[in-house]
Amino acid sequence: MYKKVVLTALCALSLGLSAPVSTEAGGLAGVIAAGVQGAQQYKQVTKEIDMIDTVYRNEYCEKIKGEVGVNYEWQANQQLNNIFARLNPIVAKYDPTVYERPYNYFVNNETSFNAFCTMGHNFSVNIGAFNALNYQEDEMAFVVGHELSHGTHNHVLNGAKKSIGMQTALAMVAAGGNLAGSVMTNFASNYAQAKWVTLPQEKVADKDSFTYCSEAGYNVGAGAAVWQRVLDHSTKATGNMLALNDHPKTENRRDTNSDYMTEYSNKMVVVDKKTGEIFVNKVKIGVANAGNGQSARERTYFVAGNLAKVYHANAAARPEPYIYNGGLYLGDYYIMSLAYGDNGNAWVNNLKLANKGK
Repeated sequence: MYKKVVLTALCALSLGLSAPVSTEAGGLAGVIAAGVQGAQQYKQVTKEIDMIDTVYRNEYCEKIKGEVGVNYEWQANQQLNNIFARLNPIVAKYDPTVYERPYNYFVNNETSFNAFCTMGHNFSVNIGAFNALNYQEDEMAFVVGHELSHGTHNHVLNGAKKSIGMQTALAMVAAGGNLAGSVMTNFASNYAQAKWVTLPQEKVADKDSFTYCSEAGYNVGAGAAVWQRVLDHSTKATGNMLALNDHPKTENRRDTNSDYMTEYSNKMVVVDKKTGEIFVNKVKIGVANAGNGQSARERTYFVAGNLAKVYHANAAARPEPYIYNGGLYLGDYYIMSLAYGDNGNAWVNNLKLANKGK
């Protein structure tokens, strides 16, 4: 029964426990005895957390599904399958435990823009995230990659253990020694809030996500594009993510991902943080027009990501730009469609100037 109770509730511990331990009966000896018992209970709780991360992870996943529901919308599930097929082999290089404990992943019914990865390699994306990103797979891959980093580093598992301090254990003893009841009372089922993940860990997850997605062949500008889209469409659908104070500021996440893209391009491709203009080899190239359901700046990050891929692979030999069949190319690399009124000739001329530089 104890294991079932812990399994049902274990995801977001409230640290508000502060019930004092009575010393009237036993004085100092009573306090020491309570402390010893609290330490024992603390050890038992952390052991159960480890069990949930391993032995009971599938049962835990079913409990989570009961909380948030399962959404079977075909396009969302197909896209999530595609992303895992591409990212999982990359993640496995950094976290080989995915072979023994493959991720349990599913789309849930929540309509807000969010995703979460909790203990036991249990992962879910809100259906609202697919809607908010207009089912753009490259952008969704960066969201998924971020959460998989939390799984790689056991951020939730380790954070849960650290959050259960001795004060909590003593309070459980003072409440009557009913450890299972205390755990049930002081754990909530809000999986998406990630209360056990710190701001530095969130930054690590953003960096890891760029690594995973770039190695998997996704557009390296999509990480910045996600957060530009969030800025462009800040509504009730995205508000809960923007409000999380344990995440970096949205503008900073966009700009940091843009910096990662610049490094990836051998420092050849830069998107100006103020104007959103693309520079290649310090030559101003331009800004893409709005189109395909994206703002000008969101779409510009995708174009910059395609350029970054070229200069990542061809730092020395710079391919010639040209227009073909309504698209802009650099050598064999597709850069952008000109269907939204972009001045292809200007882009070609500017890229030629950039290629002539040192």
